Amino acid sequence: MQLTKQDGIDFIESTIKALLNTLPGLGGVASGFSDVLERRNKERLQNVLDDLQEQINNKNNCINSSFIRSEDFVDVCILSLNKICNERTQLKRKAYQNILFYGIFSSSIVAEAMEDQIRLIDQLNSAHIEILRLMYDPINLAKEMGKDGISRNNLFLLLRELLPNWERDYILDHLADLEYMRLIDPISGGSEVMQTKITVEQIAGKLTSRGMALISFIKSN
Repeated sequence: MQLTKQDGIDFIESTIKALLNTLPGLGGVASGFSDVLERRNKERLQNVLDDLQEQINNKNNCINSSFIRSEDFVDVCILSLNKICNERTQLKRKAYQNILFYGIFSSSIVAEAMEDQIRLIDQLNSAHIEILRLMYDPINLAKEMGKDGISRNNLFLLLRELLPNWERDYILDHLADLEYMRLIDPISGGSEVMQTKITVEQIAGKLTSRGMALISFIKSN
């Protein structure tokens, strides 16, 4: 028996409501702060439901009914939603949400794969995710910035052009982090070596298979 679209939304909404009822208390924290926290959590979880409804309505996605009926889904759903509630930055909240949605709509997924990606996101900040997104689709991102077709004499100068508000060490440090986690190829060491011309197209292909797997989970579908 296959779930209808509304069945899927109702099932996930009931999971979210159950989560709200079981969030750990704040002990002696002032009640005013508790009220603010509760409102924040409800707002963030409602955003998840709104985005889920939009995906189903706009893209006619097929819900993975067997997976979302499983205990594994409940575990991963609660884990993801807790992350969303507690994460300060919108970009990471969106990444956690997209991992959850990937499982909801994927025809074949295992909870362990989703948990692996969630643990990776835990180790990243928003800047890491921005770099990964840039390296996944540099041509379109450059076009959106009105910088398609640009080139520079080394990779670092090109990245500075595409990330104009970032300082040198900030870029290099985040590249090194991503290399250490084996999400991108080793490029930071030679990024400032002068060359004839480096184009936006040459940024593509710098993600490792591990980095590509992560992006496949967190990019908007």
